[in-house]
Amino acid sequence: MIGSVSLDETYSQELINENRLGDSITLFIENKEFKRKIVKTEEISFPENILHPQIVDIVEINDGKSNYLFLEDYRKAHQRNNYLGAVFFGILSLLMLFLAIKVLRHRKNMKILE
Repeated sequence: MIGSVSLDETYSQELINENRLGDSITLFIENKEFKRKIVKTEEISFPENILHPQIVDIVEINDGKSNYLFLEDYRKAHQRNNYLGAVFFGILSLLMLFLAIKVLRHRKNMKILE
C-alpha cells in the first residue's frame, strides 16, 4: 500500500499512463516491514499489531525507466507528518494545561466563598 502520507509524493498519473498490463514494476519496502510482515521473523510492535498489521508501506516505486515514488520524497512526507503531529499535540497539551489551571483556580475561588 502506498501510505496516505506519501501518496501525494507519488507520480500516480504517470504510473498509470506509462505502464500497461504485463509491465514490470518494482516496489521497495523498508527492511523492518519485510522482516515483520512478509517473512514474519520479527514481532509487530504495539499499536501497529492492532491498527494495521497486514499493510506494508511502499517507500519507492520504479519500472526501470522512471521513478514514481522516491525514497527521499517518502521520508520528507513522513517527516512533515511527524512535525504536524508534534505541533498538534503540543497545542493540545497547552490547551489542556490552560483548562486545568482554570479549573483549579475556579475550585480555589469556590472554597474561599464557602
